[in-house]
Amino acid sequence: MKAKAQLEARSPLHGKVLAESQEELERYFDEFAEECGNFLRLLAKLRQLPAESTEDREALEAELYGSLSHLEVHARELREWWDRLDEET
Repeated sequence: MKAKAQLEARSPLHGKVLAESQEELERYFDEFAEECGNFLRLLAKLRQLPAESTEDREALEAELYGSLSHLEVHARELREWWDRLDEET
């Protein structure tokens, strides 16, 4: 996965507090990146569907909405984790 490879190649975060919690942070980033990839795959499929493919379109739109909901959850978890970490320092 390209997004995961980019995270592994160069972490955007540096500092003592984040380094101490790196394993948990990486898990949150991996989950978020994985769902981003899923969202983008679904979006690409949806864009390639012929206009007359209404059943397939409805199913993909539902999956896309679900993926967007998962992204929201993962983003909220990451923000909450980050806020907790910030309060501890």
